[in-house]
Amino acid sequence: MGGWFASEFHLMSQGFFKALGFLAAGSIIHMLGTRDMEQMGGLRKRMPITFVAFLFSALAIAGVPPFVGFWSKDLIITGLFVAGQNVQVLLMLLASVLTSFYMFRALFKVFFGPESKLAVEKDLHESPKIMTVPLLILCACVLMQGFTEDWAASLLGGSASRSWIVFSVTIIGASMIAILVGFTPSYMMFYRGKPNPKELLQAHPALASLKTVLLAGYGFDALYLAVFVRPLSRISEGVRKIQTGILGKNLWPILAVLFLLLLWIVMKL
Repeated sequence: MGGWFASEFHLMSQGFFKALGFLAAGSIIHMLGTRDMEQMGGLRKRMPITFVAFLFSALAIAGVPPFVGFWSKDLIITGLFVAGQNVQVLLMLLASVLTSFYMFRALFKVFFGPESKLAVEKDLHESPKIMTVPLLILCACVLMQGFTEDWAASLLGGSASRSWIVFSVTIIGASMIAILVGFTPSYMMFYRGKPNPKELLQAHPALASLKTVLLAGYGFDALYLAVFVRPLSRISEGVRKIQTGILGKNLWPILAVLFLLLLWIVMKL
């Protein structure tokens, strides 16, 4: 039951901190008019509320205490550790390293460094209250939700559902080290610029090729377009010509199919 509660609590916590992250990203996209992080930078002074919201989301997703991601993620890691699932524990810690790296990378690229040319041209400012008020509410939730863990346990499965899972110094220490391992190269590359990511790619063609593969989504998008989207689009274009919107014309194919179906039934009798 302890593992069940840990997974449910993490699912519930993700509903808050990922909603916060997506809404903060939406706030930026809405005001700036682009999703390209290369056209962003230095936005924290122009969009302070959105900056705090994205910061809280990054800290929660990375699992930094006291944000809720720390409580829910480490609860799962502890449950795996207690159950002797050491391989899964290592995989979770590796995921923590990667998560810390890419969340802080986004934070540094979007909100720090020199102001982007696009932000200056648009005279960028904070989003309207209809967007920032929900961000502030979710900020409070991801900061305080971790302290509702016992209350959530009583709702989801009773106090016994997590009584056998107790946080240990070993797990917390390993989790914090994983966050730092991911944070450090992100901070050095995207905040301090040492090494500079663009210069690094130019000096190492293999890394540039890897970036191209990653940006292409390992080719899955191209494969999906070729196998599903384009063939089905052609079929739908062909079928669309049959549907004229004129009942008199559309009715005849339907009646013809019904007639053939009725004829087939009669012949079977």
